[in-house]
Parts: sequence; C-alpha cells; structure tokens
Amino acid sequence: MKSGFFRSLWIGLCASYILLLIGAAVFAPWIAPYSYETQNREAILAAPSPKHWLGTDELGRDVFSRLLYGARVSLGIGLGVESITIFVALLLGTLAGYFRGKIDTLLMRFTDAMFAFPDILLAILILGISGPGFQGVLIALAVVNWPSMTRLVRGLTLVLREKDFVLAAQSTGAPGSWIARKHLFPHLIRTVFAVSTVEIAGLILAESALSFIGIGVQPPYPSWGSMISNGRDFMRSQPSLVFYPALALSMTVISLTFVGEWLQDRWQLIDRKSS
Repeated sequence: MKSGFFRSLWIGLCASYILLLIGAAVFAPWIAPYSYETQNREAILAAPSPKHWLGTDELGRDVFSRLLYGARVSLGIGLGVESITIFVALLLGTLAGYFRGKIDTLLMRFTDAMFAFPDILLAILILGISGPGFQGVLIALAVVNWPSMTRLVRGLTLVLREKDFVLAAQSTGAPGSWIARKHLFPHLIRTVFAVSTVEIAGLILAESALSFIGIGVQPPYPSWGSMISNGRDFMRSQPSLVFYPALALSMTVISLTFVGEWLQDRWQLIDRKSS
C-alpha cells in the first residue's frame, strides 16, 4: 500500500516537472530575464545574484535564460523526431503487419539493415553530410530512430489482425485502409504514445550528446549539451556552469522515463481487464 502511494507520488512529481518544463520552454521569451545571447561584459562568470539568478557564463550570458531556451531545443528535437517516427512507424509497421507477404519481407529487411548501423555513429555520419544545426540533428535522429518503433508497430499489428473485430470487418469486405483507420490505429496509439514518452528521453539525451561534442545545435543558440561542454573549462572556478544544465538534463530524462513506463504499465493493465 505504501509502495503504491509513494510510486504515485513520484509519478505525480515527474509529470508535474514535465508540464512545468513544457510551459517554461513555450514561454521562454517572456519568462527569461535576458535573451540567450545577451552578454554582460561586466559580469563574466558571476555568481548567482538577484540580477542573475543562476549566475553567468564565460561570456557574461545569463545561465537561467540559456537553460530556458535550451529546454526549447531539447523538447523541440525530442517532440519533432518522435512525431516523424510515429508517422513512419504507423505507416510502415501497419502495412507490414497487416498485409504480410512481400510487403512485410521488403520492409522488414530494410528495417533490419538499419539496425546494422550503430545509432550514434549513423547520426554523426548524417550530420557530417547535412551539416550541424537544429535541422540537421532533427533529420539525423529521425533516421536512426524509426526502425525500432516500426518493428514494435508491426508486432502489435500482427496480434490485432487476428482479433475478432478485425476479422469481422474483413468479412464485410471493408478495405484495409478503413480497417487500419477505424480498428488498428486506435488500439496502437496508446502503446505508441507510452513508448514514445520513453523514447523522447533518449532523444533528448542523444541531442545533448551531439551538442556536447560540437556537431549538434550551434552557438549562439543554447543546448544543454553544449552548455555542459563549455562549462567543463571552468569546473574549478564555476562548477555551476556544468551542474545546472546537467541537473536539468537528468531530471528531464528521469521524469520522461518514469512517466512513460508508468503509462505502459497502466494501459497494459487496462487492456488485460478489457480482454
């Protein structure tokens, strides 16, 4: 009983943090006391103060403001890549799982081929071709992210196509596109959404890693990864330059992971009760 209460409390805190982060990212231009690129040459590496709540970096830029704008990058990349992933996965996974045959073989062999490349190395290769920046990171992570979700959707579709409501629709001569839209997608979307919540955490971490090594979102626009990378040179004099973006990144990844896993457990329980 106590463990259930504390788990619910923890999930509530994680969900509240995610909502707060989304609100901060959306309204960053109005919440942030300074622009992300505004420099104060008289307050370089300044300690936290009423004027600069979390201090300033090596160029005199307000750390709190850059954290807020960095949240826009992280959430923008995560949500953008996952939106592309869901679209591709629902299209290809449903086609492969429902129609089977040559379509399934062709799509799954191509998907298997994508798994042969290490994700981060493939993303670096794509960025080397397309060039760094927000759009480049979005394309690179979308390319490496869709195969796993597509395979999941295909597996779920294989199960759903044998359900009575799908067989009944087939017996009436309903076209496959109608069956997918009316029967498959409504059942797939809950699982896909729960898994996507966890995947967004991984995408945010991947974007930060790419920015950390200098091939992600480019200055002067802030990324939590690039903020951590730049702050390494001042670990002794100003360790907060690494601590604050690392804390924001850790809390975001942990919160999204726990909420995503809770959604998966919750909806699996509902499906078992309804079956």
